[in-house]
Amino acid sequence: MTSPIRIIRRRPTSSPVHLLDVSVARGDRTRAHGALWDGVLNASPEDTTDGPSPVEALLAAVAACFVRNLRWVADGSHVELERIELHLAAGRNDEPPAIVAVHVDVDLTTTASGKRVAAMVERTLRTGTITRTVARAARFSVRLRVNGEKWPVDVESAIVGR
Repeated sequence: MTSPIRIIRRRPTSSPVHLLDVSVARGDRTRAHGALWDGVLNASPEDTTDGPSPVEALLAAVAACFVRNLRWVADGSHVELERIELHLAAGRNDEPPAIVAVHVDVDLTTTASGKRVAAMVERTLRTGTITRTVARAARFSVRLRVNGEKWPVDVESAIVGR
């Protein structure tokens, strides 16, 4: 008896395009509208209360990409993740202004072995559009804990082409 083949994700025939419309009128909030998200961006120096700052938006994109791909990899590996917790930090230079480092602390709770989960995290990094893009522009590091125990992650070989 053969087991059924399960399609996890279909790849489009052409490159997908992601669109976001942003508008701001003098003295008003910066509003963003996308296919799946509407919100306010903290896009002016005097705005300290609305939406994410540009750096927070970048870190949120890294986190969303990482979690989405980790769930996809876990599902394909038949691993149940009971809890995913991320803490992200960015390092910035002023001259020239740029994000030069992104660090992600990953804390996972699961019944899978730490070795298996570390391999899943490396696969997650290889398949992440945003994580790979950021990792090519800035130093990218990951600290992984599985059920409270530290596990190494080979970020350099996971981010192919670096």
